[in-house]
Amino acid sequence: MIGVFDSGAGGRFALRELRRLRGDIDIAFLADEENAPYGERSEGELIRLVENDIKRLRSVGADKILIACCTASTVWDKLGAEYRRDTYPIIAPVARRALSVSRGGRIGVISTEATKRSGAFQGFIPDALCHAAPELVTLAESGACDGNLTESQRNIIKKAVEPFSGCDVDTLILGCTHFAYFEREIEGILGIPTVNSARVAAREMAKRVENEGSGKTVWLT
Repeated sequence: MIGVFDSGAGGRFALRELRRLRGDIDIAFLADEENAPYGERSEGELIRLVENDIKRLRSVGADKILIACCTASTVWDKLGAEYRRDTYPIIAPVARRALSVSRGGRIGVISTEATKRSGAFQGFIPDALCHAAPELVTLAESGACDGNLTESQRNIIKKAVEPFSGCDVDTLILGCTHFAYFEREIEGILGIPTVNSARVAAREMAKRVENEGSGKTVWLT
């Protein structure tokens, strides 16, 4: 069984994409809404929460676990060795995807405060322009998404991405899986391609599994 976890809506996007790619696998999904949002947590708190999430998923039989959260992924290398085994953070594959998409290497990252503070993406893309937009996490958790946005919600998104306007960025990493729900809106505002971390995460996980069950989903909260 495959495990997938996040603090909420972003993980659900990754789960949906993984299910689209691999309808044959069994998946245990955990949304740790009680401790959301992860983007406001300290490093120590994140380590504790992520290790607990992994432990819970393993308790129901998950033997490969996707950390479908950029913020949680920033502390992966600080987890205990037993928690790093067969768990897959998403910062590196997302950064690699951005570097392959970008024509000029001018990459921006929009993320949570904790991800920005960690410098995780700059470890792969030293010159990345980073900006935190926690308001987009709140927006995603409210149920807002592309194709169903009010004018006020569009204004929130527009203001959140303003730091990337007119600064020569040619590719934008949606460095929080919650932001996947605004992929089309952000591309329309900025006129540049985005790298959807939730989509990249699901595709990476799909490559790592073979026959893993019958297609059932186990929901944990």
